[in-house]
Amino acid sequence: MESTEGTIRQWNIPEGTEIRSVDDEKLGKAVAVQPDYIVVEKGFFFPTDYYIPTTAVTNYDGDKAYLGLTKDEVLHQGWDREPTAYAAYSDATTAGAERLVEAAPTGTAERYAEGDTIRVPVHEEELAATKRTVERGQVRIEKDVVAEERTLDVPVTEERVTVTRRAVDREGVADDTAFTEGTLEVPVRGEEVDLEKRVRVAEEVEIGKEAMQRTETVGGTVRREEVRVDDAGLATGRGPQQMAWAPTAYADYDVLTGKDVHSAEGDKVGTIKRAFRPSGDFAAGVGRHYFLLDPGALRDWFGGYDEVYLPESAITGVGDDRVTVSYTKDQIKNAGWTTRPADLDSYR
Repeated sequence: MESTEGTIRQWNIPEGTEIRSVDDEKLGKAVAVQPDYIVVEKGFFFPTDYYIPTTAVTNYDGDKAYLGLTKDEVLHQGWDREPTAYAAYSDATTAGAERLVEAAPTGTAERYAEGDTIRVPVHEEELAATKRTVERGQVRIEKDVVAEERTLDVPVTEERVTVTRRAVDREGVADDTAFTEGTLEVPVRGEEVDLEKRVRVAEEVEIGKEAMQRTETVGGTVRREEVRVDDAGLATGRGPQQMAWAPTAYADYDVLTGKDVHSAEGDKVGTIKRAFRPSGDFAAGVGRHYFLLDPGALRDWFGGYDEVYLPESAITGVGDDRVTVSYTKDQIKNAGWTTRPADLDSYR
């Protein structure tokens, strides 16, 4: 947290920091950093140097600074001119210049001077889910050796001796073999079966793993801050009271229809006719709404335009009968709000 005279800033952003929009579009690099605004260099996106208030920065991660506006919204904020209003924060501040003071929870009236703008930060928590790899168990593959008896039917061949006697009557020859005693041996053959064992691969078991995705619902308790304004101690006749703009439901947008819009110095610049809601869930759309204004008697002052598109990011307070923006009347005239936003066709 960095502090300068009359201003308390949340981010200490050095030169060279990459500036990105809320939809993560690169806008350029900071070439100069002043107490209350950042100079973003002219480049592919910006036709000239842009002077972006530090209050538009919603996050800084040490390398990149993120704005609370889309790139199209940034182009229509009138930040292409060096802001003279920031001179109120320098040592050369003129008498009566407005200071921006961040209110502490236990702040007292003695801390603030007349003309100060008091900024009250309102915090909330959000859930963010992360994933980590854990071991769910293991699969064990075991092999056992099982002995079992098996039989084989093997056909074998063997010789058998058959003796056949036949009666004959023919002349014989009285040679040496006649009337000789002896033994005649006739071999008899057969087959025997021998067993041998061979190793064969009878089966293969393949082990594989595949990642399966499922959705797991997790929940937790988050906290957020709500602002309550107790005006019971204010004297009557001090004008309408304003609540800081912090929408929490769609109904907060719907009730703005019909309310008059006033500049930072209190001048009426038009009446809200309709709210344009971005697609998506509610939280993602906060800060990105547009409001169609009827300029009424200021139609000629707006260059003859019948429709003016007020970005939600310009709203600072909402009262019973009016909406207050952070721009002066002259800044509003030069903010480019008479141009229909390019992405408005995707809104509801």
